[in-house]
Amino acid sequence: MQKNIDPTSGCSEQVLRLFLAVDIAGSSSYKYRTSAATINGEQEPWHQTFCHVFSSIYNSIRQEINRFRNNFHFSYFTVKLWRITGDEVVFFIDLPSHMAAYWSMLAFIPIVRQYDHNCSERYGVGIKGFAWTAGFPIRNRRIQLSNVSSNAQITSIDDEESPKFFSGLKSSVHIYTDFMGPEMDQGFRLGTHSVPGRILVSPDAAFITAKGRFEADRFDLLQSNSEREDRQSSIPPMRFVHVGWSALNGVLGEEPVPILWAEDIEASDEKIFRRRVFDHVTNSHEAAYRNIKARINDGLEGILDYEELIIFFRHLHSSFVRSGVSHVIPYVSYSDMDEDHAEAWRLGAEWMMDLTEMGG
Repeated sequence: MQKNIDPTSGCSEQVLRLFLAVDIAGSSSYKYRTSAATINGEQEPWHQTFCHVFSSIYNSIRQEINRFRNNFHFSYFTVKLWRITGDEVVFFIDLPSHMAAYWSMLAFIPIVRQYDHNCSERYGVGIKGFAWTAGFPIRNRRIQLSNVSSNAQITSIDDEESPKFFSGLKSSVHIYTDFMGPEMDQGFRLGTHSVPGRILVSPDAAFITAKGRFEADRFDLLQSNSEREDRQSSIPPMRFVHVGWSALNGVLGEEPVPILWAEDIEASDEKIFRRRVFDHVTNSHEAAYRNIKARINDGLEGILDYEELIIFFRHLHSSFVRSGVSHVIPYVSYSDMDEDHAEAWRLGAEWMMDLTEMGG
C-alpha cells in the first residue's frame, strides 16, 4: 500500500536559524583600566557594565522587532539568547519566513550602531555585530549537555531517540544547548572580520535578508490602502556593502568569501542605491553580474541593493559548486530545498512512518 508521506515530518525539526552576535571591542583594555577604580569603589565592576550592555541590547532588539510587528502586522517570531562567551553574546531567531530575517536585521543594525556610539563615549569600548544563518538538522545539529548525577551525557536532539531520553529528566537537571556544524563555523570565522559600529553579514544571511525584502514588498502590496495609511512609515530600506574577500580557515574549501556589511539608511538617502543595473536596459543576469563585479573590482562602488545582492549570491554559489565546494542555498521551507535535501527529508519521513506503524 502506498504511503501518504509528509516530507516535512522527517526529523525532529526543520528550521533556518538567524544568529546575531555582539562583541565588545577593546574589552580587555577596559577591564585593566577599570580594575583599580572598581576595587576603590569609584566605578562599577566591569562585569556589571558588560551585563548591562548585553541585557540592554537584547531588550532593545526585542522591542524593535515588536515595534515593526505592530506597524507592519507580520507573523510572530522572537529573538532568544543562546550563549555568552567571554565578551561576546549570541542571540538566535528561528525564521518562519524570509521576511523575518529582513525585519530582524533592520532591528539589529541601528541598535549596534547606537550602542557602539554610546559605549565608545562612556566606556571607551566599541560594539561589533555580525550575523549568519545555519540550517537544521541536515547541515548543522543542535546538541544538549545534561548533568545527570555524576555522569554528563551529550546527545544530538535532532536524533529520534533524544526526545525520549530528555523527556524523562527532572526539571532540576541542568541542560545546556549548543549548535554545531559547518555553517556555525563559517559564522564565527567571518565574525573575526567585524568592526565596531558595523554589521558584518554572511553571504547566506545576506541572501535570505534580501529575499525577505521581496517578501515584505509582496506583503505590502496585499494590504489594503487603509492598512497602509494606518502605518507610520513605509518599509525601511537596506543595502549591502561589499568591502573585500577573505579565505576562511577550514571553511568552504578555503575559497575566498565576500565580506559584506548590512546597512540601513534613511529614506531620503535611498536614491544612492536604488539605481538598478536593469534600468533602461535588458541585461541578462550574467551581464548584470559582470556590471556589479566591475564596480566592486574598480573600487568605485561596492554597494548592492537587495536585487543585486541576490544576483551576486547566486553567482557566488555557482563558483563554489564549480570549485567542488559543498555549498547549499539556504532555505526557510521545504519548497525551497535543493533536490538532495528534499530527498533526505522524504526518506526521513518514510523512516518515521515505519517506526509509527511498528509502534516504535
